[in-house]
Amino acid sequence: MTNTPKQKDGLDAVLRRNRVLTRSWSQTSLDDAGCVHLANESGTAVPIFWCFNTEREFPKLAAALGPDQPLAGMRSLNGVIDPSNANSSVAHDLAEHFAIHLFRHFGTSPCVVGGNCQSAILAYRTALCLQALGGQVLRLVTLDAEVRYPYPGHVHLLFGRNSTKINPFYSTQPDRTQGPLRNWSIAYGSCEWSPIDGQHAQYFQPGNIVSLAQAIVDPGPVVPSDIARQLNSAPQPPETWHVLSDTPENVTLRAPRLHSNGSLALVPVWGKRDGSLFRISDSDWVLDPINAPDLHFCIPRPSEPGPWLLWPVLCQHGYGPIDWPFSQFQPLEFD
Repeated sequence: MTNTPKQKDGLDAVLRRNRVLTRSWSQTSLDDAGCVHLANESGTAVPIFWCFNTEREFPKLAAALGPDQPLAGMRSLNGVIDPSNANSSVAHDLAEHFAIHLFRHFGTSPCVVGGNCQSAILAYRTALCLQALGGQVLRLVTLDAEVRYPYPGHVHLLFGRNSTKINPFYSTQPDRTQGPLRNWSIAYGSCEWSPIDGQHAQYFQPGNIVSLAQAIVDPGPVVPSDIARQLNSAPQPPETWHVLSDTPENVTLRAPRLHSNGSLALVPVWGKRDGSLFRISDSDWVLDPINAPDLHFCIPRPSEPGPWLLWPVLCQHGYGPIDWPFSQFQPLEFD
């Protein structure tokens, strides 16, 4: 997407602010703006690229991971811009900035990308930008966050054992047929979740950070969807979506039903031409098809004013997104 001068001014202001907030992080920065820092640079382990929310988190995690674990640290937009703009065009530009400089240094080497709380969405967008450049992201790791967008690879979701308001399994048993696990198994190529020590905003404390570091470096299981992608065994996405109805509340789409042995669902991605994305707050962000011979989906409209672009990303249980990368597909336009 093309950046306008206004957006570039926004990015420049954010970079200047982040440079001030991260100037104590390390002596090695990978960008001229001084916003992509590197610790444990002589380490030989698979590098970790992590988005942080505060100034004190980066050095603490670098120490807990140890000298053999390279850690590239970036700061999120937390406290830098209004929280309502955390997924705006400047987030797109910042993630792109991070990815470009990470790729220049590490190239196509395997890596792990992650972020905690508010920075998880920035980590997600950085991972997508890295993949677009040819980077090999082994997994996306999120902490106390749920990325409600499609992702083709492995996602490892971490939640605090004592996070009463954020851990979805704090007081209930996980059920793979419904709720978060059902949504993740459809929207992501594969996923796992792990409890770690502590509660929200306490994970970088001495009593908890070892548990966090161990969970981040855990390689997890072999990803079946990655094997399937290498064998090109995915069902083909629909060639066209037809708009059956368009109301102020919902958009209804139809496409021919695919020949697939797996269950299909839709993850709608609403965005704007400047790179902004809309986050669906409702728990039903993965939509089942309406019972019909063809694929019919009733998609709630964003609560914010348009105009909007809609990428209807069809996903299959156990495989993740079929239409990928979604940004290369022509979106539908709605006022």
